[in-house]
Amino acid sequence: SGVGKTQFCRILSGLKKPNTGQVSIRAASGKMIDIEPGLIGFVGQDYPLFTWRTVIGNLLVAQEALKISKTEKLEKAWKMLEEFGLADKTKAYPSQLSGGQRQRVAIIRELLSSENFVILDEPFTGLDVLKLDKACEMIIKISNLHESNTVFVVAHDIESIARISDELWLFGREKDEAGGFIPGASIKKIYDTKSLGIAWTPGIEKTSKFADLCAAIKEDFKGL
Repeated sequence: SGVGKTQFCRILSGLKKPNTGQVSIRAASGKMIDIEPGLIGFVGQDYPLFTWRTVIGNLLVAQEALKISKTEKLEKAWKMLEEFGLADKTKAYPSQLSGGQRQRVAIIRELLSSENFVILDEPFTGLDVLKLDKACEMIIKISNLHESNTVFVVAHDIESIARISDELWLFGREKDEAGGFIPGASIKKIYDTKSLGIAWTPGIEKTSKFADLCAAIKEDFKGL
């Protein structure tokens, strides 16, 4: 309760301890464990990569903590690069990549180093219509790469986030006695798009059911 977007991402990724309670995830072993830095990948808006390392170099660094051979690390990196159409960019440096390519490499890096969890902070910002479609397709693809993959997307673009989510959390700020906003935010409403028949449905954004959901979210947002 009472956290801003950045703080929420840092708490969820284990980079900051919550004031109360705890954050736990179901690990690959099936057991619930307390979150620690590195268990959930975090991709910020600037798609942070080591500028002095090639694409493959960035992906190998991400796997340093894994107890597998270098050959296995290379195989895992190559497989992910092929999945996302970047197999020809292994020797390129971040400065030689487009914004979309850097974003994909940053996401791959976090997936390789985390427990199937990744947070994307405003992945739709500044994208035109065609790039928005590709970004949504990419996020859906990430979710489907492994049964345990879970993607947390923090965004203000209601239509785009509704297209790729099976659950939506609407955050809002609390007000003091004078009616002023208190810094930070908390979850005000949860939308289960699975029960609405919207989740994981190709082309759902063209339906009236989808339009009704987005309209309802916007109306709820106005009332916060």
